[in-house]
Amino acid sequence: MYFQIKEVVLWPKRAGLKPRRVEFALGQANVLTGESRTGKSAIIPIIDYCLGSDKCTIPVKTIRTACAWFGVVIQTDEGQKLFARKEPGNKASTSEMFVLEGETIEIPDSISERNATSDIVRGMLDELAGLTALEFEPDTISGFKGRPSFRDLAAFTFQPQNVVANPNVLFFKADSYEHCEKLRTVFPFVLGVVTAEVLAKQHELTRLRRELKRREQELQTISAVSERWLTELQINISKAVEFGLLEKFDFANFDRTRAIASLRRVVNRTSPAPPIGSSNIDDTSTRIRDLREREAEQSLVLSGLRQRLIEMDNLRDASTAYRRSIQVQQERLEISRFVSAISKGNRPCPVCGSETGHQHDRLEDLVGALNVYEATAAKFQILPQTFDREYLRVRTEIGRTTEALDGLQKQIRSLQQVSESERRKRYTELSIARFGAALRQIWKYMTGWGQVGNS
Repeated sequence: MYFQIKEVVLWPKRAGLKPRRVEFALGQANVLTGESRTGKSAIIPIIDYCLGSDKCTIPVKTIRTACAWFGVVIQTDEGQKLFARKEPGNKASTSEMFVLEGETIEIPDSISERNATSDIVRGMLDELAGLTALEFEPDTISGFKGRPSFRDLAAFTFQPQNVVANPNVLFFKADSYEHCEKLRTVFPFVLGVVTAEVLAKQHELTRLRRELKRREQELQTISAVSERWLTELQINISKAVEFGLLEKFDFANFDRTRAIASLRRVVNRTSPAPPIGSSNIDDTSTRIRDLREREAEQSLVLSGLRQRLIEMDNLRDASTAYRRSIQVQQERLEISRFVSAISKGNRPCPVCGSETGHQHDRLEDLVGALNVYEATAAKFQILPQTFDREYLRVRTEIGRTTEALDGLQKQIRSLQQVSESERRKRYTELSIARFGAALRQIWKYMTGWGQVGNS
């Protein structure tokens, strides 16, 4: 990320006066000198305030009394950006900000009203820094383990007097508990030990562990609510309705407790099996048709998610390949800068000993190409910060849709005729009796099912 301070701008409260501008040289160390109490120490709080700080630590009295807006001009790969923030008055801070962007911006003589907020500016800074949108710990919205932000990186940006003079503090704002704990979390990310790819894999690992825990709980007790258990429940209800052991059942508003109570009545039934009517068959046919429609819908959703996952994988591979290609070109052209520097001094080539002066123009072309690749690499962001979150969401949705589709197909298979022999004997009293006996056996096996039904 290319991010350098080009200018600090102060807009006066007194009408008719032009803003005070303190310019800095890019790519160099800038030193501010002056007498005591002339405002040198206020530079860092002004920059920090304009870059989205929660509190305004700019010294009161002279500066705060005279200034209406504080601003900082940043030079980036995308051009220049002006971030100006209103003087908060008696408040700790204000969210009112003014933003200008362009290849080269003109500093306005005055600012009449805001066009952005501090939250918007912090979001812009996060984008510029190329920070990931994933949390350090999954399902963490805020706190010390939340996603990294540009404000977290401020600890490595400023070294004010109180930090330099404090033997117990190394980084800006690390003397407070909140900033210190967040710094512990962000530091591995800043060093590159933890990357966006690692965070994405940690989120995927958490998702898989959660899925494993759910399946273990489902295995431990069949009374736990799961897609497969509900599928079995719906299958048994459908069979009971078709055999005439139950009245019509509202599958559109399927209620687990009511279904369990209905099957309990079937198990406890002592009267002979009722006659099978045509309405039972029609209900089964209607049920199969509805399940087919839902199966088609889920298949379409799964197909779309699969295609999106393929496209995201292709985008990630293409992005990685492009980055490697740029890196290879840089490495191949890096020697041209060294040889060009030698040719300017009319010194012989360190490899073959020949004179290099007459090839100076060719070398400059290579150096120019190297500068272009370096600029491209600086501007090129591998993937948007929200890519990892969207990739994780698509993977999760594929798992859910696949499980739902499997449940629908299982219901359809159970309701359909498997063979001619099954079709001939399906509606006999013997098959009804067998169904009742199997249902009673399941009921005995599923200890605790009644407790689930009453819960």
